Amino acid sequence: MKTYKSMRDFKAYAYNLSIKYKFEISKYNNDYSVDVDGDVDIAGKHLIEIPIKFNIVTGNYNCYVNQLTSLKGCPEYVGGEFLCYYNQLTSLEYAPKFIGGDFRCSDNQITSLKGCPEIINGCFHCYANQLTSLEGCPKKVTNGFDCSENKLISLEGCPEYIGGDFMCYNNELTTLEGIPNQEIINGWFCCANNKLTSLEYCPKIINIEFDCSGNELTSLKGSPRFIGTEFLCRNNPLISLEGAPEIIRGEWGIEKKYRKFPEYKKYLLIKKIAAL
Repeated sequence: MKTYKSMRDFKAYAYNLSIKYKFEISKYNNDYSVDVDGDVDIAGKHLIEIPIKFNIVTGNYNCYVNQLTSLKGCPEYVGGEFLCYYNQLTSLEYAPKFIGGDFRCSDNQITSLKGCPEIINGCFHCYANQLTSLEGCPKKVTNGFDCSENKLISLEGCPEYIGGDFMCYNNELTTLEGIPNQEIINGWFCCANNKLTSLEYCPKIINIEFDCSGNELTSLKGSPRFIGTEFLCRNNPLISLEGAPEIIRGEWGIEKKYRKFPEYKKYLLIKKIAAL
């Protein structure tokens, strides 16, 4: 990061940068950082480092689609979204301590979530990285959480509360132990394409779609009791539908050979009655 001969030199550099990237500086700080009133958008600028140290940004902070290997220089406080996806980050060191909206750090090479804020007031997307653990994860995510397409073998360290979708597909999970201890997922729940042998620890209610396709399930024991839309469980070596959900409001996506089983016939009957 650039060094400065004097505060005057710093202010001149910062001002020119604000003109170039169209952000409004509200304060020049003694530690050679700036506060910004509104958004900062330095996305897609072919940056290899953050060009100046930010302190407070009251709006959104976008630095996605660059070539950043570090978040050094990022704000301590972001009032809106913080988007740093599609870079070359390997850690979340120097991430903001407070984020008022979504935090999206997907499509990097991140191996650790240490450095995350404890609370994300929106979605947290860390998919398509190199994570083997969720250690360092936020404790609370008020909207959706997506840790898919990593190398996770466990959900230990998962947020204690997730307010929206929960996505953990395309990992190496053998169990759902570690998911939040909450009865309801207020969105989609997708754990497809892992190595799950049981659905134990599933929440009881999934308000939208539940997808457990492409695992190693031999029964549906542990399934949610209620699914608000589709239930997808294709491509499993099922020998029984025991434990199937009691209510499926949408389609039940399963191979034809299972449609003679009593649990599937019960689903069709309930669906027929509901349509009357």
